[in-house]
Order: sequence, then structure tokens, then C-alpha cells
Amino acid sequence: MEHLAVADMLTRWLHGYQKGRLIGIDQDADAIANAGERLKEFGDKITIIRSNYANMKEELHRIGVEKVDGIVLDLGVSSFQLDTPERGFTYRDENAPLDMRMDDRQSLTAKRYRKRIQ
Repeated sequence: MEHLAVADMLTRWLHGYQKGRLIGIDQDADAIANAGERLKEFGDKITIIRSNYANMKEELHRIGVEKVDGIVLDLGVSSFQLDTPERGFTYRDENAPLDMRMDDRQSLTAKRYRKRIQ
């Protein structure tokens, strides 16, 4: 699983910076669960927020962060999303639902959107 859980890079970064803090923002519950598990050794050096990157400024403000030293964005679709037919991103399984939601809290699926615009 990728996105927030780009664990190799993040793990190296966290081991290298004693004073660093990682704030991960992702809207995918599966990616958040995976990241939380893979990065739990870092304890309070990690803050994970379930939101969209577009809300970054508001989310950082909400947790009291006014300034950051750097930002890494992983904005693609993960192999987990493509390889899990239920997620509705795959082209490998013709019986998979046409869903394509990064955030399963959203009600609009790709199938419903396609019907709406036809």
C-alpha cells in the first residue's frame, strides 16, 4: 500500500531527524491504517489526519501547526487500490465495481458520475 504509507522513505526520514515530526494527510482509510501500523514505532513523531490534501492548510492550522520545513506529496493511485477489485480502480477485473473513490465517505462513485453525465 502506498500514498501516506510510503514507509521506506518516511522511515528513513524519521530515523534521520531526531526533532522532526511527520504529519500525514490521506483520505484513504486503508492507507491510513497501513501507515499507522507501519510507522507506530515513531509514536508522537507521527500525526495522521484523514482528509484531502486540498485541506492541508486548514488541517495544519487545526492541530496548531503554522509553519512547516518541507512538504512531500504523493498524489497518485496506489498499487493496492489498483490490485483490490472492490476499490473500483482496476481494469483487470471486468466484474469489479466502477467506484474509484479515494475516500469511501464520499457518496459519488464513478459509476454514478458516469450515469449523471451521460
